[in-house]
Amino acid sequence: MQCHSIVIYLHQNSFSLKLKPVDLRNLSLLASLSLGLESGSTLTSLSPYTVPFRQLAMHVCHYRLSGLDILAAVNASVVALCTADISEAQREDDNMPILFDEMPVCDCHGLAIVRAIDLQQGLLYLVTTLPRATLMKVNTILKGCLALPDQIILKQKSSHTDPLPYVDALAPSTGVSAVRPRTRMPRITYGVNCDNT
Repeated sequence: MQCHSIVIYLHQNSFSLKLKPVDLRNLSLLASLSLGLESGSTLTSLSPYTVPFRQLAMHVCHYRLSGLDILAAVNASVVALCTADISEAQREDDNMPILFDEMPVCDCHGLAIVRAIDLQQGLLYLVTTLPRATLMKVNTILKGCLALPDQIILKQKSSHTDPLPYVDALAPSTGVSAVRPRTRMPRITYGVNCDNT
Protein backbone atom coordinates (compact mmCIF):
# COMPACT_ATOMS: atom_id res chain seq x y z
CA MET A 1 0.00 0.00 0.00
CA GLN A 2 1.38 3.34 -1.01
CA CYS A 3 1.07 6.00 1.68
CA HIS A 4 1.25 9.69 1.06
CA SER A 5 0.21 12.69 3.07
CA ILE A 6 -3.55 13.03 2.76
CA VAL A 7 -5.30 16.37 2.78
CA ILE A 8 -9.08 16.47 2.76
CA TYR A 9 -10.82 19.65 1.70
CA LEU A 10 -14.46 20.06 2.70
CA HIS A 11 -16.53 22.92 1.32
CA GLN A 12 -20.04 23.87 2.34
CA ASN A 13 -21.55 22.97 -1.03
CA SER A 14 -19.43 19.87 -1.67
CA PHE A 15 -20.15 16.30 -0.71
CA SER A 16 -20.04 15.40 2.94
CA LEU A 17 -17.33 12.94 3.89
CA LYS A 18 -18.07 11.04 7.07
CA LEU A 19 -14.99 9.57 8.70
CA LYS A 20 -15.00 7.93 12.09
CA PRO A 21 -12.42 8.99 14.70
CA VAL A 22 -10.51 5.72 14.18
CA ASP A 23 -10.24 6.52 10.46
CA LEU A 24 -8.87 10.00 11.20
CA ARG A 25 -6.31 8.56 13.65
CA ASN A 26 -5.19 5.97 11.08
CA LEU A 27 -4.89 8.62 8.35
CA SER A 28 -2.81 10.85 10.65
CA LEU A 29 -0.58 7.94 11.62
CA LEU A 30 -0.08 6.83 8.00
CA ALA A 31 0.68 10.40 6.95
CA SER A 32 3.24 10.76 9.75
CA LEU A 33 4.90 7.42 8.99
CA SER A 34 5.07 8.16 5.28
CA LEU A 35 6.69 11.60 5.49
CA GLY A 36 9.79 11.48 3.33
CA LEU A 37 8.79 8.36 1.37
CA GLU A 38 10.02 8.38 -2.20
CA SER A 39 7.42 8.08 -4.92
CA GLY A 40 6.59 4.44 -5.64
CA SER A 41 8.00 3.09 -2.38
CA THR A 42 5.98 1.71 0.52
CA LEU A 43 6.56 1.39 4.23
CA THR A 44 6.79 -2.38 4.00
CA SER A 45 9.36 -2.22 1.20
CA LEU A 46 11.85 -0.03 3.11
CA SER A 47 15.02 -1.66 4.36
CA PRO A 48 15.04 -1.54 8.17
CA TYR A 49 17.79 0.10 10.21
CA THR A 50 19.56 -2.19 12.67
CA VAL A 51 20.15 -0.60 16.07
CA PRO A 52 21.76 -2.30 19.09
CA PHE A 53 19.00 -2.15 21.68
CA ARG A 54 21.43 -2.16 24.63
CA GLN A 55 22.47 1.37 23.57
CA LEU A 56 18.88 2.63 23.82
CA ALA A 57 16.66 3.68 26.68
CA MET A 58 13.09 2.38 26.44
CA HIS A 59 9.83 3.06 28.17
CA VAL A 60 6.25 1.92 27.67
CA CYS A 61 4.02 4.85 28.58
CA HIS A 62 2.12 4.38 31.86
CA TYR A 63 3.76 1.00 32.61
CA ARG A 64 6.97 -0.20 34.25
CA LEU A 65 8.30 -3.26 32.43
CA SER A 66 11.50 -5.28 32.75
CA GLY A 67 13.99 -5.94 29.94
CA LEU A 68 12.46 -8.93 28.13
CA ASP A 69 8.92 -7.69 28.72
CA ILE A 70 9.66 -4.29 27.22
CA LEU A 71 11.24 -5.90 24.16
CA ALA A 72 8.12 -8.03 23.69
CA ALA A 73 5.94 -4.94 24.10
CA VAL A 74 7.70 -2.87 21.43
CA ASN A 75 8.00 -5.71 18.90
CA ALA A 76 5.82 -5.14 15.80
CA SER A 77 4.51 -1.81 17.07
CA VAL A 78 4.69 1.91 16.42
CA VAL A 79 7.27 3.69 18.57
CA ALA A 80 8.43 7.27 19.00
CA LEU A 81 12.11 7.98 18.30
CA CYS A 82 13.27 10.47 20.92
CA THR A 83 16.26 12.13 22.53
CA ALA A 84 16.14 12.22 26.33
CA ASP A 85 18.43 12.66 29.31
CA ILE A 86 19.25 9.01 30.01
CA SER A 87 21.09 9.80 33.24
CA GLU A 88 17.73 9.27 34.98
CA ALA A 89 17.37 5.77 33.47
CA GLN A 90 18.68 2.53 35.01
CA ARG A 91 20.26 -0.55 33.49
CA GLU A 92 19.12 -3.82 35.07
CA ASP A 93 21.12 -6.08 32.73
CA ASP A 94 24.14 -5.32 30.52
CA ASN A 95 22.54 -7.08 27.55
CA MET A 96 19.18 -5.32 27.86
CA PRO A 97 18.02 -1.74 27.16
CA ILE A 98 18.21 1.04 29.72
CA LEU A 99 14.85 1.54 31.45
CA PHE A 100 13.04 4.61 32.74
CA ASP A 101 10.95 4.38 35.91
CA GLU A 102 8.67 7.18 34.73
CA MET A 103 7.78 8.83 31.46
CA PRO A 104 10.73 11.05 30.48
CA VAL A 105 10.45 14.54 29.07
CA CYS A 106 12.15 14.37 25.68
CA ASP A 107 12.32 15.63 22.10
CA CYS A 108 10.53 13.42 19.56
CA HIS A 109 12.08 13.23 16.09
CA GLY A 110 9.47 10.99 14.46
CA LEU A 111 7.84 7.59 14.41
CA ALA A 112 9.06 4.15 13.44
CA ILE A 113 7.80 0.60 13.21
CA VAL A 114 9.74 -2.06 15.09
CA ARG A 115 9.90 -4.73 12.40
CA ALA A 116 11.69 -7.38 14.46
CA ILE A 117 14.02 -7.98 17.41
CA ASP A 118 17.03 -10.29 17.31
CA LEU A 119 17.84 -11.33 20.88
CA GLN A 120 20.98 -13.30 19.94
CA GLN A 121 22.56 -10.37 18.07
CA GLY A 122 21.02 -7.74 20.37
CA LEU A 123 19.53 -5.82 17.45
CA LEU A 124 16.34 -3.88 16.91
CA TYR A 125 15.06 -3.59 13.31
CA LEU A 126 13.41 -0.20 12.77
CA VAL A 127 11.45 0.89 9.71
CA THR A 128 11.35 4.67 9.47
CA THR A 129 11.59 7.41 6.88
CA LEU A 130 13.85 9.53 9.08
CA PRO A 131 17.28 10.20 7.58
CA ARG A 132 20.27 8.44 9.12
CA ALA A 133 21.66 11.74 10.48
CA THR A 134 18.49 12.27 12.54
CA LEU A 135 18.41 8.63 13.60
CA MET A 136 21.92 8.96 15.03
CA LYS A 137 20.56 11.47 17.60
CA VAL A 138 17.97 9.00 18.92
CA ASN A 139 18.77 7.45 22.31
CA THR A 140 15.24 6.70 23.59
CA ILE A 141 12.30 4.69 22.27
CA LEU A 142 8.84 5.28 23.71
CA LYS A 143 5.81 3.12 23.08
CA GLY A 144 2.33 4.50 23.56
CA CYS A 145 -1.05 3.05 22.65
CA LEU A 146 -0.78 3.64 18.88
CA ALA A 147 -1.56 0.50 16.91
CA LEU A 148 -0.58 -0.28 13.36
CA PRO A 149 -3.48 0.17 10.94
CA ASP A 150 -4.61 -3.14 9.46
CA GLN A 151 -3.90 -1.85 5.95
CA ILE A 152 -0.14 -1.76 6.54
CA ILE A 153 -0.01 -5.39 7.57
CA LEU A 154 -2.64 -6.88 5.27
CA LYS A 155 -1.50 -5.08 2.10
CA GLN A 156 2.11 -6.27 2.25
CA LYS A 157 3.57 -7.68 -0.93
CA SER A 158 5.05 -11.13 -0.62
CA SER A 159 5.63 -14.16 -2.78
CA HIS A 160 2.86 -16.74 -2.74
CA THR A 161 5.04 -19.28 -0.93
CA ASP A 162 6.16 -17.14 1.99
CA PRO A 163 3.68 -16.19 4.71
CA LEU A 164 3.33 -12.54 5.60
CA PRO A 165 5.00 -11.54 8.89
CA TYR A 166 2.67 -10.87 11.85
CA VAL A 167 -0.42 -11.94 9.86
CA ASP A 168 -2.68 -14.77 10.93
CA ALA A 169 -5.60 -16.24 9.00
CA LEU A 170 -8.56 -13.89 9.17
CA ALA A 171 -11.72 -15.53 10.44
CA PRO A 172 -15.07 -14.32 9.09
CA SER A 173 -17.20 -12.70 11.74
CA THR A 174 -20.72 -11.42 12.07
CA GLY A 175 -22.24 -8.62 14.06
CA VAL A 176 -19.55 -6.06 13.32
CA SER A 177 -21.95 -3.16 12.81
CA ALA A 178 -23.72 -1.30 15.57
CA VAL A 179 -27.35 -1.97 16.33
CA ARG A 180 -29.48 0.80 14.86
CA PRO A 181 -32.07 2.28 17.24
CA ARG A 182 -35.70 1.96 16.17
CA THR A 183 -37.15 5.45 16.52
CA ARG A 184 -40.54 4.91 14.88
CA MET A 185 -41.78 2.13 17.15
CA PRO A 186 -43.99 3.29 20.03
CA ARG A 187 -42.77 2.40 23.47
CA ILE A 188 -44.96 0.23 25.64
CA THR A 189 -45.29 1.45 29.18
CA TYR A 190 -46.48 -0.95 31.86
CA GLY A 191 -48.05 0.02 35.14
CA VAL A 192 -48.77 3.60 34.15
CA ASN A 193 -52.36 4.70 33.84
CA CYS A 194 -52.55 7.17 30.96
CA ASP A 195 -56.33 7.46 31.06
CA ASN A 196 -57.31 10.63 32.91
CA THR A 197 -61.08 10.14 32.63
